[in-house]
Amino acid sequence: MRNIDPRLEARLKKLYVLAKQGVGGEAINAQKLLEDLLEKHDMTLDMLIDTETKKYFFNYKTEFEKDILFRIVSNIKEESNFSYLQRKGRRKIGFELTAYEYIEVEIQREAYTESWRKYLEQAQSAFIVANRLTYYSSGERKPKDDKPLTPEEQAEIQRILQMSVGVPDPKFKRNLLK
Repeated sequence: MRNIDPRLEARLKKLYVLAKQGVGGEAINAQKLLEDLLEKHDMTLDMLIDTETKKYFFNYKTEFEKDILFRIVSNIKEESNFSYLQRKGRRKIGFELTAYEYIEVEIQREAYTESWRKYLEQAQSAFIVANRLTYYSSGERKPKDDKPLTPEEQAEIQRILQMSVGVPDPKFKRNLLK
């Protein structure tokens, strides 16, 4: 690969990602600008994109995290048939990826993990609300803050209340002696 100005290379790679993952007009505009810049600098997309692959390993804690990893890699590679390596008994899995694909997996994994963590917190709150499992205090309750809720906090409370509607009722076994 010939020498490319690092700033130009970074800009072209950002446009490439935006063209692949952008929405609507954003993706179309990025694709057009990418093609124009490549032509202007007498370059091809192959010169920009690193196609050399190597094995990258990812740790996971749960089977759900492992499943998410497979789904992310499948979406990035745009195929469902790809090679991976996993040693028995270890919570580590390796995929054959380009450097770009590896970075994209890490970015998506972090975003989905944070989204899942937030969703679990909200689901726990919804379960507590649906089953009326609140704390009761013998002392006088004082409000924590007198500040009004932000729009984001209001939206989160609304989501939790909507989730609480779908929580199934518990089935209590009151007659344990029968």
